Amino acid sequence: LGGRLWITAPNEPEREFEIKTTVVRIGREREPDNDLVIEHGWVSRAHARIYCDRLPYRIQDLRSRNGTSLNDVLLPPGEIVPLNDGDIIAIGMFRLRFEAPVQDLEAEEPVEPEEVLAGLSVRRLPQRPAAAEEPSGDVLEGLRLRRRRPPPTPPTELPPWEPGMGERPPERFAGMPTRRSRLLQYLPTIFWENDFLGRFLLIPEDMLAPEQEIIDNFDLFLDPMTAPESFLPWLNEWLGGIADETWPTEVQRKVLREASWLYQHRGTYAGLEHYLRLATDCEPEIMENVDGAFSFRVILHTGGKPADQRMVESIIEFNRPAHTVYTLEIDTSKPPEPPEPSEGGEAESGPAEAETVEGPEPTESSQADESPPDEGSVDSAETEGTPSDTE
Repeated sequence: LGGRLWITAPNEPEREFEIKTTVVRIGREREPDNDLVIEHGWVSRAHARIYCDRLPYRIQDLRSRNGTSLNDVLLPPGEIVPLNDGDIIAIGMFRLRFEAPVQDLEAEEPVEPEEVLAGLSVRRLPQRPAAAEEPSGDVLEGLRLRRRRPPPTPPTELPPWEPGMGERPPERFAGMPTRRSRLLQYLPTIFWENDFLGRFLLIPEDMLAPEQEIIDNFDLFLDPMTAPESFLPWLNEWLGGIADETWPTEVQRKVLREASWLYQHRGTYAGLEHYLRLATDCEPEIMENVDGAFSFRVILHTGGKPADQRMVESIIEFNRPAHTVYTLEIDTSKPPEPPEPSEGGEAESGPAEAETVEGPEPTESSQADESPPDEGSVDSAETEGTPSDTE
């Protein structure tokens, strides 16, 4: 085992992947489904495999949606192809440069074991191939023509653009091959040997690449968090206009993402509260039947942040039951700030002073009622209560 894969992509630093297993599984799903995870829409869940049990290593495309290229040649789905040191594996916009493992000992040619026959050691010599039939003149002529065939022309590399060189040349579409077009796979194999045709088909492939990318990754358009901003009105229309196009883009994305839950709880206390908190990022307070039957009051605590009253009213109108009325209050006061800590680290606090409540001044009648009774009255009361003693 051994070897490495050097992975590069546009606007990303190069990273290294060390091969430690006999089979390297490449795909979009995380471990344990794959060993090398490439999180991108162009990469299938199970995209390709590299078999590392013996040399040379082999690669196989697992019938992925966007295919796998080896040195700008698209691999046939399901076919196992050997890998050589320095080969470039292309998966979408990602380039994987294969670095073969370093062998300490060179592979030696196998030697036939010696046999001992009657005390004599006999060593078998390698068999020579049988003499082939002499090729005909047509075959020799074809071999001469093939030998005279010039090597394939390398792709033309444009010099880097610098200010003052005129109009900036258009950038190559991400994931485009540079030598042979992938459209060759749809032509008979007789056309695959023509290098010019492979380069010529790069023109229509580059022109159709944006549309092909949209078709291959249309699932990203159906997710409000990854859809382009220009596609959000389509999603909003499909979902019944639950978000207003005048709202900020981030608010529209959050509301469209929660559209299913909001429709399930439409017309309820929880639905209105969650919708207001989601769209305004403020804390709502809802009180029911405070102004009579079938009425409710909404107090939106903004914490000093500005709030769009028109947005809040449209959300309430969308969620309230038809037979109810409401009143709206927007509280823009800031929450009280916590006391600043003193030098000792504790908040400054003085001794608690008891609050005194001054009541009404006592009148003369009250003073007379509250004055203790005189001794005579007590004695008389006692005497009145004990007539037997007086007798």
